[in-house]
Amino acid sequence: SSSSSSSDQPWMLLVSGLGGGSEDSYVQSMCVEAAKRNWRVAVLNMRGCGNSPVISPRFFSAMRGSLEDVRETVRYMREELAGPRAPIAALGWSNGATIVNNYAAQQGAFDAKERVDLAATMCCPFDMPMADRGFRKPFSRMVYDRALTRKLVSKIKENIEVFEELPVVSLEGKRVELDLERLLGARTIREIDAELTCKTFDYPTVDAYYADSSCNQRLKDVEIPLLMVSAIDDPLIPDSCIPYEEARRNDNLMLVTTRHGGHLGWVDEAASARGDGRRWCSDWIERTVLNHLDAALHLA
Repeated sequence: SSSSSSSDQPWMLLVSGLGGGSEDSYVQSMCVEAAKRNWRVAVLNMRGCGNSPVISPRFFSAMRGSLEDVRETVRYMREELAGPRAPIAALGWSNGATIVNNYAAQQGAFDAKERVDLAATMCCPFDMPMADRGFRKPFSRMVYDRALTRKLVSKIKENIEVFEELPVVSLEGKRVELDLERLLGARTIREIDAELTCKTFDYPTVDAYYADSSCNQRLKDVEIPLLMVSAIDDPLIPDSCIPYEEARRNDNLMLVTTRHGGHLGWVDEAASARGDGRRWCSDWIERTVLNHLDAALHLA
């Protein structure tokens, strides 16, 4: 993005799903549609994602470390790109949705320059222990877990020299040993979380990590407009994960559920016939999110 934007022109910070980044079609599609509506757009590639190198022996989590990275990004946007008066919206998909929801709930304790003004999330695994159980069902394990695990293991291999200097230093400064053979041989996301995420972000167990990262327990603390969109038939996130009661109790939350859509699979006929390289992206989800954000800005 250029530095010539108006001082009050709205900005958008996008956080993709697990292991994804600025190259993902749904991220690029949102960028295109947002730009048409006069939004300036930035994408946060989490560590090791979007072809970014890993320079410390940590990737990212759904909570610790990642929230600090978002804080630094928002502060940079305020100071270098957007200016103090420009609204900033945070958008997240899947694991990125968990990060954004957790951020929105906790940003009241942050410096004013580190706060976003509104947010939207899609296909968030609100209750991660419950989502983990769904992730381990046969279909999800064969289709999603296997593919995502291969993707993350590939990223680890690309940056293996960072992890070979054992012991590595965790987020809290502890020296920890990694079993690289086990890590590179991981067959599930849970195995990667056990060997890498928990050790480098100071969680005693995978279940403790998932419990801490679950954003449903913090939605009561959200004080900005937050749109959350989920599909009832999402194979990774059971309907029982969706925070209906939390949304009823907090007027800042708007929860939208669709009968179909799977996991980030909102595809419509118009999009599939578009022929512009974004045929698997849905105009519907982009319109829904952008209409909500535009309305929230208008009412602010």
